[in-house]
Amino acid sequence: MMAHIPPLVQGSLRMAMEGSSVAKGHPPGWFQRASDLRFTGYSHQGDDTLIGLEVPLIGEAAEELYRQRQLWDTRPDPEQTALEVLRRVVDEVAVENGESSWFDRKLLARFARMRRVFGSEIQALRFPGDDHPTLVNEAVALTAGRLGEITPPSRQVRLVGLLDMIRHSTRSFSLRIESGEQVRGVLESTESVDRLPEFFGRP
Repeated sequence: MMAHIPPLVQGSLRMAMEGSSVAKGHPPGWFQRASDLRFTGYSHQGDDTLIGLEVPLIGEAAEELYRQRQLWDTRPDPEQTALEVLRRVVDEVAVENGESSWFDRKLLARFARMRRVFGSEIQALRFPGDDHPTLVNEAVALTAGRLGEITPPSRQVRLVGLLDMIRHSTRSFSLRIESGEQVRGVLESTESVDRLPEFFGRP
């Protein structure tokens, strides 16, 4: 069970911060710090096993990112942790929100693989929260599988606009198209960012 949690936390955090749950290349320092889960012990409460985890606040782990202001800031609250981001993703999957921006096909596939974990010995994984507990169980894994089947795959498109913003730390960029709207994008790897500066401010 525990082996499945770090990849889900990492994918959820990356999705929330960068707009994609996976990336090529060496992970940035802020990401390694913010997704650093430490096991602190366990105890029993009836039939439940309580697992202690220590994880930093995102705002402290990625302080350099939160110093950078964004026009449309969709990042998690800096007072949250990566586990709370994972809870939000699970909630979105559980209600089968096919329009959600909190997951992509690859993250859904990770959740779907959790199905094999649940059985007679493990029924669910519950994350406590101030508003409500969040459950990861077989039903969530099955829902993730269904969502993954209907989520459109990535495809290539040609979009013309002025390269208006480049952010190396999150592999993000924005284009200002003819209508004046901003279109945000996420590059496949940090190496891809290094090729963009020569086009900055140009079509």
